Amino acid sequence: MVVGLVTGCIFIVALAQRPWLPYVACAALVSTFATPSSLPQFGLPGEPALTDFVLFAAFAAWLLVIARGEAARPSAFPLAPQLLMGIFLLAAMGGIVVGTANGAQSAVSGARDVSYYAVFWLALTMFGDLRQRAFILKLAAIGAVVLVGAQVLQGIFGLHPMLFYDHDPLRELIRCPSGGCADPKAEGFPRVRPPGLVLIYVVACFATSYLLWGPRHRRRLVLALLGVCMLGILVSLNRNMIIGLTAGLVLAGLLASRRGRFAAVGAVLIVVAFSALELVRHSPSLQQNTIAARVLSIEAAGQVEQSASIQDRLRENNAALKTLSKSRIEGVGWGVSYGVSDFVFEDGVFTDVERGFIHNQYLGLWLRTGILGLASFVALLGLSIGYGTRYLRSRQEEDAWIGAGVITSLTAIAVSSIVAIYVIEPSWAAITAGLLALAANLERDVLRDT
Repeated sequence: MVVGLVTGCIFIVALAQRPWLPYVACAALVSTFATPSSLPQFGLPGEPALTDFVLFAAFAAWLLVIARGEAARPSAFPLAPQLLMGIFLLAAMGGIVVGTANGAQSAVSGARDVSYYAVFWLALTMFGDLRQRAFILKLAAIGAVVLVGAQVLQGIFGLHPMLFYDHDPLRELIRCPSGGCADPKAEGFPRVRPPGLVLIYVVACFATSYLLWGPRHRRRLVLALLGVCMLGILVSLNRNMIIGLTAGLVLAGLLASRRGRFAAVGAVLIVVAFSALELVRHSPSLQQNTIAARVLSIEAAGQVEQSASIQDRLRENNAALKTLSKSRIEGVGWGVSYGVSDFVFEDGVFTDVERGFIHNQYLGLWLRTGILGLASFVALLGLSIGYGTRYLRSRQEEDAWIGAGVITSLTAIAVSSIVAIYVIEPSWAAITAGLLALAANLERDVLRDT
């Protein structure tokens, strides 16, 4: 115990050496190479995990940084997003009470999936310094490139050696393109979805925004960065990310002051893209390529609607809405079944296991945090997109693209979260919280300039 306390104090002091280290330590732990649920737990009351200790140490270090005057206090930033984030986290804690009252045995464990939204305040003060803001954006770009490199290598290697930390890699990390299988390479190049896929997704949004709204210098480098990130998205075989990225760019273009130019560019790109899809979709060589086939299926709307994955999500939604009809205000809380189960083959027998997750994250928030948690989260997304819009329109300088990047990335995550687990997930929570904090800083900059 004494050794643990001493080690913890040393770690806290180390994190306090730079204002950006507390947030980066949290994001690096859960949003890069390790699946959060695979990280070790400790045999203490409440079964705290490594993620909990790092989060606690990061906040302790953050308080030291603020006490030394090396970062602005939260009171120096817009109040509205802080209130909304506080309400959301309180609603998540309320979900523990509701879940426990409904008989859940693992309500606290379930709420951990959103605990990392608390790093919002760590990122809020970190982005307050312009030099630190530029440094973090560059660090994110480098991290995305490293992650894509490891992602591609993992697809080449298969299961051995493992470049990512996951106690059950066949569950989500590396799978056959058609679904779960014993040998991920049995159907060609496997589907690889690393824990840091959120970082790749967000960097792709910012890189595209830079090319459309940023300065003319370094465009080749940023274009190469976008190509690398798009490779990572394609290897993950996530159609929703391509759709989300497109939706984010369209919204950013419409909200920009020079909307006519970008709306025209967007229309041309959409026409060219769908024309190309129609021309090549019947090519036998492309249909045999799992990545190409997945991308081409976006255009075949009827095929997507009838796919097993979409039908499964509709089953989840129907069950969730039926459950919520009985508890519209408070939801059912963490760890409580909403009526969907799966037959799992374990120890030679099939077992009926309740499904704890739901792909539609808005229904998930409603179930777990009640209508208050859902409303505060959606309001925070909308407010942050509004902040990004104000910054984009007011800045004709070289950094206007950052506002577009906030709009694009938050819209992309919001759209993708209708069909994918991108909100109630620690790896996505840390990065999304950083984006919300960045948006608040952009609003602070606009207010200081007026």
